[in-house]
Amino acid sequence: MVVPGMISRVMFQSVRDDPNTAFIVLVQRRLPMGARGIMIAAMLAALMSSLASVFHSSSTLFTMDIYRVAKAKYLSWKRTRSGERDVMLEDHVEHTSSNEDHSSSSTESSAGEGTEYVLVGRIAGIVVTLVGVLWIPLVQLLSQQLYIYTHKVMSYTAPPIAVVFLFGILWKRANAYGALTVMLFGFVFGMSRLILEAIVTSNPNMIQDSPEFIATVLTIFVQSNFLHFSACFTLISSIIMIIVSLVSPAPSEEQAKWTITVAHMKAMFSKGGEEVEESPIEHREETSRWSFIKKHSGHIINLGMTGVLLAGVVGLYTGFA
Repeated sequence: MVVPGMISRVMFQSVRDDPNTAFIVLVQRRLPMGARGIMIAAMLAALMSSLASVFHSSSTLFTMDIYRVAKAKYLSWKRTRSGERDVMLEDHVEHTSSNEDHSSSSTESSAGEGTEYVLVGRIAGIVVTLVGVLWIPLVQLLSQQLYIYTHKVMSYTAPPIAVVFLFGILWKRANAYGALTVMLFGFVFGMSRLILEAIVTSNPNMIQDSPEFIATVLTIFVQSNFLHFSACFTLISSIIMIIVSLVSPAPSEEQAKWTITVAHMKAMFSKGGEEVEESPIEHREETSRWSFIKKHSGHIINLGMTGVLLAGVVGLYTGFA
């Protein structure tokens, strides 16, 4: 996304006026006829694949994590209220001799539930598609460049998710209460920034016509750089995660055992994560620097490439911010 845009901007003057056409102009003017058709087909295939994966994932999440759970809770509440639980237990005792009929009916019930979930998933997919179509006008309000728009959306939505993930694997005291609080706060905080930014962009005089205090708040909250907002967003989410986790019950030892600690890191570099008795000669060979580098070259390369990537990101941010 970045390199073709930089090349196209240098080669074609029209791209400087409309950066969103950078890749299309590069394909049209520099590729031969056959390669041009293959590239356009590849672009459309990638677009359809990405959209299909997003729509299917969204419909699956709604169906399996929301609809199915809500339905199970509703049926349980309904059975409790109507006393059907006792009736079902009595029917089960009376018909213990008809196991085959019972298994066939349960199979039909499972098939019926599967058909129901498929239908709900399709409806959810249609709704997500309509929401995506209705979201298109909002893109122009956030930024005239698609690259900036995508990074803005990630800056407004990713920080709480990253905080929950990192604290969950690195801090034993993090718990579900802190994670839920951070996710709810992050959704409200990030969506507030996104919606207010769209409103302010569509009404340029809104801040000027507002009272002084509200104008100051809107200027800081809405018109600050989205990268700076993302950094502050991450810091606030981390503070909330720490405070809520500390004032709420600690997770059990069973839940906390998956946290990555120094002991886990040492176990990763040991043979199979277990302590193995070695002779003094084998121990000296394993502890030598060359043997360690040779044995764990994959981990070292991954860490090195990660460091280079982080250094490049920091360098670009420092140079162009």
